[in-house]
Amino acid sequence: MGKRRWIMVLDRGAVLFIGIAVGAVLGLSFRTGGKPWQALPGWEQPCPPI
Repeated sequence: MGKRRWIMVLDRGAVLFIGIAVGAVLGLSFRTGGKPWQALPGWEQPCPPI
């Protein structure tokens, strides 16, 4: 493989992973009512007082 071919493979791989990440956020948004961060561990814990 030439250098240009490797760059094209890396470029397509980056687009694939970005698409997977965006798809995961969209899926969590639909599942949690528009608040995907609620699916993260520790969301239920209140913030410490300031």
